[in-house]
Amino acid sequence: MTDPFSVAVSVAGILSLGLEICKGIVKYGDAWRGSDTEIATLTLKAEQLSHTLGHLKKSAR
Repeated sequence: MTDPFSVAVSVAGILSLGLEICKGIVKYGDAWRGSDTEIATLTLKAEQLSHTLGHLKKSAR
């Protein structure tokens, strides 16, 4: 027969591992969810920098 304490500890360990995996998946998903805004902001800043550098180039002539 199997020791009931060993079974309980094994089940608790499996549940704990499952919870940690789910937390990791949620954290990973949240990181990707916010990336659209960050990419749009970065694109806007690059466009603004391009315009600024273009104006500086024109004024240096």
